[in-house]
Amino acid sequence: MKIGFALIPQDCIVEQIINFEKRFHDSGDFSHSLGTESNLPHITLFQGEMNEMFDYVAMADSLSKFFIEQELSPIVNFSKIVYVEKGWYFLMCDSSDFLLSMHNFVLRHIEPYIVLPQDRMERNIAGLTKNQYEAILRYNYRYAAEAFCPHITIGRSTQKDTLLLKNMNEDFSKMFKSSMISKITVYKMGQNGTHESTLYEIKI
Repeated sequence: MKIGFALIPQDCIVEQIINFEKRFHDSGDFSHSLGTESNLPHITLFQGEMNEMFDYVAMADSLSKFFIEQELSPIVNFSKIVYVEKGWYFLMCDSSDFLLSMHNFVLRHIEPYIVLPQDRMERNIAGLTKNQYEAILRYNYRYAAEAFCPHITIGRSTQKDTLLLKNMNEDFSKMFKSSMISKITVYKMGQNGTHESTLYEIKI
């Protein structure tokens, strides 16, 4: 099963992100629209294919318990919109003890269950950093471990558009800069790793 673990901002911020994507959807020629039911805006902690022995409900419950025990502050700060090859427009999150701790907890506990396709290194890996290459090799996920890069995907296009990126950042500069995290979700991975549907969620 191909699933992901994510952190979801508070509802009012989710709504703003969805509306933000709508304003640039056509000019950016984005492949997907964000929404509350499908393609929910999220910060991925990890995503990939898991074997049949994996219990994602127990994993999510353990993550929630870890969050409570560590007394972590569930606040995420956002910085800017960036373009990442090939075609991705990300809303970047500032690194924090909260995000790193949650990511590392998930990674430690799911590693034995990750399915590693034999051909995973045969994909186009041009432009990857050393950490990203090693993350794919070990976890089959580009943004794992030292390559962790917390972000919310706004959209995917066919190429970089410098003017679009400028306009998006000008628009974002007038918007929110932080959010409380409202819940942890386990999601079914859609095309390009989207949060296609929620399989399980816990409010935090």
